[in-house]
Amino acid sequence: MLMKRISSLMLILLILITVVIIPDGTLSAASTPSKKVLIVINDYISADDIVQADTPNLKALAAQSGIGLINNRVKNKVPASSYISLGNANRVATPAGSELAFNSSEPVRSLPGIFENLSEPLSAGTLYQQFTAKAPPSEGVVNLYIEPAVKYAATHNPMYIPGGLGSWARSQQLEIGVLGNSDTMYSLNRSAAILAMDENGIVPRGQVGSDILARNVSSPGGLHTEHSRFLKELKKLLASCDIVVLDLGDTSRVELSRANCADTIVAKQRIQALERNDRLMGKLLQLIDLKNTMVVVVTPNTNSDMVLAGNFTLTPIVVYNPEGQPGYLTSPTTRRSGLVANVDLLPSIVSYMSRERNPGAMTTVAAHGNEFSDLAAKVKLFQDIRNSRNPFHYVFMLLAFLMLVMAYLACIQNNSRIAPYLNIVVFTVLSMPLVYLFLGYSNYKYLALLLVLSPVAAWIVARIVLSLTNSVESGLALLTSLTAILLLIDCFRGSPWMLVSPLGSDTIAGGRFYGIGNDYMGVLVAASVIATMLLINQIRAGRAIKTLLGLLPLSALAFTIGSPEIGANVGGLITALVALGMFIATTTRTRITFKRLFMIGLVAVIGVLIVAELDATFSANPSHAGKAITSLFTGGYEVFLSIIIIKLGILGSTVIHSSWTIILVLDLLLLLILKLKKPEIYQSFAKNYPVLADSNRILAYATMALFAFNDTGVIASALILLYITGCLLVSAENSLIPGEGR
Repeated sequence: MLMKRISSLMLILLILITVVIIPDGTLSAASTPSKKVLIVINDYISADDIVQADTPNLKALAAQSGIGLINNRVKNKVPASSYISLGNANRVATPAGSELAFNSSEPVRSLPGIFENLSEPLSAGTLYQQFTAKAPPSEGVVNLYIEPAVKYAATHNPMYIPGGLGSWARSQQLEIGVLGNSDTMYSLNRSAAILAMDENGIVPRGQVGSDILARNVSSPGGLHTEHSRFLKELKKLLASCDIVVLDLGDTSRVELSRANCADTIVAKQRIQALERNDRLMGKLLQLIDLKNTMVVVVTPNTNSDMVLAGNFTLTPIVVYNPEGQPGYLTSPTTRRSGLVANVDLLPSIVSYMSRERNPGAMTTVAAHGNEFSDLAAKVKLFQDIRNSRNPFHYVFMLLAFLMLVMAYLACIQNNSRIAPYLNIVVFTVLSMPLVYLFLGYSNYKYLALLLVLSPVAAWIVARIVLSLTNSVESGLALLTSLTAILLLIDCFRGSPWMLVSPLGSDTIAGGRFYGIGNDYMGVLVAASVIATMLLINQIRAGRAIKTLLGLLPLSALAFTIGSPEIGANVGGLITALVALGMFIATTTRTRITFKRLFMIGLVAVIGVLIVAELDATFSANPSHAGKAITSLFTGGYEVFLSIIIIKLGILGSTVIHSSWTIILVLDLLLLLILKLKKPEIYQSFAKNYPVLADSNRILAYATMALFAFNDTGVIASALILLYITGCLLVSAENSLIPGEGR
C-alpha cells in the first residue's frame, strides 16, 4: 500500500514538473513562434501617390517602420527585371516573358511565341517538366520561362543565377510561398513569383492563378483582387511558410491597362487602387504577429507619369522590423538617409532571419516623424537636379567653348583685341566648379535665373581672385587651393555639396550614392596638383625638401579619393597615384621613359588592388572596390572578363553620348594646333612658367590614366584638360598683348 502511494506521488510530481517547470524552459523555447517575413508588392506607385491617397493602414505601419526611397535601377526596361534584381541582390536583367508563372496544376492554354492549345490545355506542371526535365512542386508555382531566363542570365553582363531569394530560403530550410498576380483580362503578369522562386523557377507553395480574382468591368484591366479569397489563401501560406511574397495587384493593373485612358483618369484610378490595396493590407496585417514578422512594402517599378517627370527608378519602400526602430532607411549601398537600393532587400531578409547580422542590410536613422511627404520632396529635388544637369553642363561647356575660341583667335589668329580678355575668361571657367558646388542650396528653383547667375557668380569669383593677387601664378594658386580645400572638406563631411551639384552624381540613375563622383574627382586632382606645385615653389628649400612637402597634400589627395569610407573612387585613386608618381619624377628631375611610366602605372594599379583587398577583408560594409575584388577572386576569370566588358561598354557609350566629348576633342585640337603652329608659346611657357609647365606635364599623364582606367572619365578628362589649357593661356596672355611682359 505504501509503495502504491509513493508511486502515485511520484507520478503526480512528474506531471507537475512536466506541466509547470518545463514550459519555463525547453518546451517554452520550442513553442516560441519562429520569425517570418512578409513582402508586400504595391507596384507602380510614388511617394506622392501615398501622400494624396487615404491609406491609414500603410501610414500606421510606416509610423512604426523605416521608410525611404528605393532605387530600382536594372539593366534593361523589362518590368520583370526589377523583381529578379530584388531577389538576387544585384542590378541585372531578364528577358520579356519571365513574368509568366503558373500554379503547377493550372491549365495553360497558350504561351506567347511557344504554343497555343485552347481545347486541350496541359497543366503548368506538365509543361514545366517537358521544358526542364525537372519535377514540379505539387502545391507550388512554376515559372515556364525559367530556361530562357537562365540562358539570358548566363550570357549577359553581369552574369548571374536567377532565384537568389528562393535558393537561399531552401538552403536555410525555410519554406517560401507566393500569393497574388497582376493579371488583366488580356494579359498575364505573375512577376511576384520571380522574386520568390529558386534557381529552378520553383516556388514550393503558392497561388498565382485566377481563383483570387474577380471580374469587374469598371476595374482597370477588367479584374481586381478578391479580398476574401486572397485572405483565405494567405492564412494557408502563413501556417506553412516562413517567407511569403504577396502581390496586391490592383495598382499594377492600372498601369498595365492605361493605354486607353487619359492621364488624369489613370492618376485617379491609381489612387483608388492604392486605397483598395490599403484596405486589403489592413486585413492581412491582422493575420500576422508583428512581434516576430518583418513586413516589407515595396514598389519594384515606376509608372509612366513618374518616368515622364524624370524619375525612372525611385519608389517608396516601408520596412517594418520588430528588432528595429522607426525612422528613415539607409544602407551600406547608399550611405544616405532615406535612400536604399534594390540590392539591399535580400541582405536585409537574410540579416533578420539569420542569427548573424548581414553587413549589407538596411538600417534606420532615427527621425522626428518619418513622413511620405518628406520622401516626395526628396524625389522632387532629385528630379530637379537630374532635369537641371544638362542645362548647367551646357552653360559650363559654352563658357569652355568661348575660352577655346578666344584662345584660337588670340594665339593663332594674333587678334590683339581679344587677348586682354582671355585672362578673366580662363579664371571664370576655372571658377565654375566652385560655384556649382553650392548650387544645391538653391533647391534648383528658378532654373532659368540660376543658369544666368552661375556664370555671373563665377566671373565675380574670378574678379575677386585676380584683385587679391598680383600675378597669374598667385591667382591660380589661390583659386586652385580654395577649390581643392573645399572639395576635400566636403569629402570628409560625406559629400553633401557634391552629391546635389550639377557636377555630382545622379541619384535617380544610381551610378554613385556616396563618395566623390568622377566629375569633381577630375577637378580635385587638377586643382590639387596645380596648387601643390605653385605653393611648394614659394618655399625656400632644396629639391628634396620640396618633394617631401609636396608628397603630403598629394598623398592626402590619393587617400581621400581612394578611401572606401570617404571618396570610394577606384578610377580616381589610380589617377591620383599616377599624379603622385609623376610629381615625384618631376620634382626629382627623373627622366621619364616608357619603362618608368609603365612602372608608375603598375604601382598605381597594385595600390588600388591592395586598398580593395583590405576593404574586402576588414570592412564590414565593403565599398564598390571591395565588392568587386571579392567577386573577382570568387568568380574567377569569367567575372574578371565580365567586369572588363561592362567597363569598356560604359566607356564607349560615354564617349559617344557625352557632350563633353566635344570639349575634350576641341581642347586637344587647340593644344595640338598651338604645338604645331605656335611652338614659341610652349617654349615661352616652359621658360617663364616652369612650375606651371611641370604641373601640366603631371596632369597630362594623370589624364591619360584617368581615361584608360575610368569607365565614365570623359567629363573628368575634359575638366583636367581645361585646367591644363587654362594654365597655358593665362601664362601666354601677357606675351600676346603688345608692350606687356611677365
